[in-house]
Amino acid sequence: MKWIAYQYVCNILNEGTENEEVILLDKKIGYNEANLAIAQKEAYNGQYEIIEDEEEVKIETVPELYIVTFSGRVSPDGADKTFDEIYQAVSDGKEVVAKYPYGNGYEYYQLTRYTNTILSFTHTNNMSYGSILTDQYKTHFVQMKSDGTFKHYEFKLPQKPESYEEYAYNIFNLGNNTDAWQIDDVSYCYRHGNTIFVDFTITPIDSSVKTIEAKGTQSNLRGVQVPIIYINSDFAPIHDKTGSVQLYARCADVDRLNNSTTSMHALPAYITDLGDSFGIWIDSGYIMSNSVTEVEGFTIRGWWIMSE
Repeated sequence: MKWIAYQYVCNILNEGTENEEVILLDKKIGYNEANLAIAQKEAYNGQYEIIEDEEEVKIETVPELYIVTFSGRVSPDGADKTFDEIYQAVSDGKEVVAKYPYGNGYEYYQLTRYTNTILSFTHTNNMSYGSILTDQYKTHFVQMKSDGTFKHYEFKLPQKPESYEEYAYNIFNLGNNTDAWQIDDVSYCYRHGNTIFVDFTITPIDSSVKTIEAKGTQSNLRGVQVPIIYINSDFAPIHDKTGSVQLYARCADVDRLNNSTTSMHALPAYITDLGDSFGIWIDSGYIMSNSVTEVEGFTIRGWWIMSE
C-alpha cells in the first residue's frame, strides 16, 4: 500500500526565546489526492515522502441494511413487509431496522430477538422533564407475530433510580377477603426505580379459613381458603412474566412426641394477569404433611418490573 509520511508540529515550547523548542510528531496517512493536499499543508517545513509497504488495510463488510416501515395510528399495528420476508432477511444476515412515523420524522426500532413465530423490536428514548420529575428512559417493545398480529409493551426507567420503602398494604389488597385475612402492618416492601421487591406476610383473622379439613393427601388439603392477593394499579407489573414470587406457608404442626410446633412449607405462587388487574395466586394444595392442622400465615417474597 502507498502512504504519505511526514512530521507535523505538535507544540512549541518557549516560543520566541533562545530556548524555543519545536515538538514534532510522526504521521502516516494513505495516499490519495485529498490526503496529499493535507500533507502539503501540515508537513513541517513542507517536507514529506511517499512510501510503499506490504501492509494491507482490511475493510470489514457491513451487513446490508433491511428497512421495515411500521404503520398504525397510535402504535405499530402493521408493516410494509410480511413476517416471512423479515425472517428471511435476518436469516440471510441482513441487519433489520424498523422505523415508525413520529412527528416530522421517524422512531427507529432495533430487532432484539427473533424466532420462527415472534420478531421483537425495541425503541428507547430519553424523556426529560426538567427539574419537575426525574428524567426517564422510555422503552417501547413491539412484537410482530407470524400470524401478522402485533403486541405492545411500554415502560419507563429513571436515569437516576429512586429508592424507598413502601408499606405492603399500599401495594397489595385482599379484595373481598379483608374479614378473613389481613396484611401484617409491619410488612413493608422496597422500590428501586421501576423494580418492586416484596417481602410481606398475610395472616388469617377468621379461624374458618385456616383450618385444614383433612390431613395426609394433596387433594383434601384444599380446604384452606386462600385469597388472591391483588396488586394495586400504581404498582402493577408490566407483564405477568416480568417478575417472580416465592411463597412459604407457616403452619401449626406437631412433632413426633405430639408436641405443638410450627412447620414451613414452600408453595407454588404466580403473578397472574386478571384482565383488569394483576394478582398473586397461591396453591395451598402442596402442604404435604400428615400432622398439619392449621395455616398460621403466608409469607410472600419476590420482585417484578412496574409498567410505569
